Parts: sequence; structure tokens; C-alpha cells
Amino acid sequence: MLAQYVDRLPWTVEVKEISPNKDQSAEVRKAREADALLKAVPEGSVIIALDEGGITESSEKFAARVAGWRDGGARTLAFIIGGADGHG
Repeated sequence: MLAQYVDRLPWTVEVKEISPNKDQSAEVRKAREADALLKAVPEGSVIIALDEGGITESSEKFAARVAGWRDGGARTLAFIIGGADGHG
């Protein structure tokens, strides 16, 4: 399904997956995942953390936000999706 959406986009999409270590406590795992995710983000990127407790926006409002980042000079957006324990 991801490939169908990526094929429609006029820009490059790179997907990086961080493997969790399930042998650790949730708090340690969240902290290590957060560190690994941030290290995977290209320097200068706008970071968008996706979380079930985050704000909900309409497609139009989100598109306007993305356009604002673009118009402000952002060249890369990084969408961060935390693990099952949430973001660290």
C-alpha cells in the first residue's frame, strides 16, 4: 500500500525502520528508540512526530502547514512514528 502512495508523489521518499529491543523496559526502549530515530533524520529536516495523542488537522490545514515549511526553505520533512510504547 505504501508503494501506491509513494508512486504518486513528485518527490523522493525514503523509509527507515528502527528495530526495537523488546528485552528492555518500556522507558529504556522509548529513550533508545527516540535517540535512534533522531539520528536517522537528515540534518536540517522539519520533524513531524506522529502520535495518537497528537493534534488532528484537516488535510487542507496540514497541506498549508507543509507549504509554509516549503516556502520557508525546508527541503526535507521527516515523519517520525514511535513504537508501541509511544515517543521517548
